[in-house]
Amino acid sequence: MKVAALLITAVAAALLVAAVAQAASLSKRLHSVPAPAAGAASDGAPHEMPPSPFEVAEMAKRIEACAAKIDLKIERESRALREAKERFAGIKGLTDESLEAIAKESLALKEELAKKKADKEKVAELTKRIRTEQQKAMFKRFMGDRMKGEMEKVKAELELTPDQAVQFDKVSGEMFDKFAEMGSSFMDGETNPAKFAELVTESNSRMQGFMSEDQFKKYQDIQKKQWGGGGGGRQGSGDGQPGGGGQ
Repeated sequence: MKVAALLITAVAAALLVAAVAQAASLSKRLHSVPAPAAGAASDGAPHEMPPSPFEVAEMAKRIEACAAKIDLKIERESRALREAKERFAGIKGLTDESLEAIAKESLALKEELAKKKADKEKVAELTKRIRTEQQKAMFKRFMGDRMKGEMEKVKAELELTPDQAVQFDKVSGEMFDKFAEMGSSFMDGETNPAKFAELVTESNSRMQGFMSEDQFKKYQDIQKKQWGGGGGGRQGSGDGQPGGGGQ
């Protein structure tokens, strides 16, 4: 835009200089005619004739026309420059508004994502806190009642002796507390498969200690039927629950 303005100014100056030069030439011609000396007779020598009134009028018209063209061109180019500046200002305004809107939307999105993350963490923490000891005790009681009937069925199927039944109840009760505690941890969102497998191994190993080989094999078969997984080998490597019951 600055270059266009400079070009306009240069053209206008050139036209003005040309007009001034023509005017200067006319003035020079007017002043070059010597005034006749007083009382001097004409010597008959040729002298340059001054411009006629017609030539002066034509020259004046040409100068006025040239000046009018310059004014028109300057006005036209100035208007174009003004309109270009207005368009640029409008585009810049729209761009600034768009950038501001994008910045606001981006900030709002970041705040929303941060809020969702905070809410998720808050819910997780709250869920953990509401797992009070009383609720865990209620969970154990509920699962204990469910397991009690299952344990009696398992003892009957294994044909345990009275002494074996006592040991079975003891091991089942102690292991149940450990499994129930892990079940509460699962509710809190904590998982530990390795610890669970360790408890299964411990339970099977203790059961194997007072059962005959046939009884323990039958015990493992019961686990497989009820849990869909092996009750473990001789060292309890499977993933079945002790006592053949579910939590």
